[in-house]
Amino acid sequence: MNISEELELQHYLTRLESLRASAISEFDFKGPFPDEIYARILKNTSNILDAFHAMNVIISKDLRASDGEVEILKFTANERAQLCARISHLFQVLASSMKLEYPVNGVLPGTEHPRDRLLAKIFRYRYSGGRVRSMSDEDFALLYAYALVTAQLSAEIAKLSSEMERLFGVLDEDRLKLG
Repeated sequence: MNISEELELQHYLTRLESLRASAISEFDFKGPFPDEIYARILKNTSNILDAFHAMNVIISKDLRASDGEVEILKFTANERAQLCARISHLFQVLASSMKLEYPVNGVLPGTEHPRDRLLAKIFRYRYSGGRVRSMSDEDFALLYAYALVTAQLSAEIAKLSSEMERLFGVLDEDRLKLG
């Protein structure tokens, strides 16, 4: 995400905050507006944007990767792709639920296993003999920061899922069965 995309997302978040504030006074709703839930959802969303910003700051500190960083990034490409795909999937499920105002399934897949596989692969690489000779701890800093940011994203996604369950309920698949 570049700086203009970050600013645009922050702008949308500010707009949503103002809409939430004005929704309290709206009289066309069927019942009271769930302001507290939406306030927490927007706070979680803000925390997610902050996590992405933190990752961008780390990346932009040094835009040129060392030989060691390039090698470890190649070595962990598959695990990073799986973790990224899982996080993207969770965002899509939550966005669909929000857009359709439809309950989420109570059991969303977590990111712990893909993240643990990434950390295990980093550990294996770090303590194997196939490293670049000039590799240092700084070469691993980007991936460790990535692991920390994805953990923060996972925590915020779990909070969002919980808030959406409060808002729309949980999909009970037994009720959908014909019988």
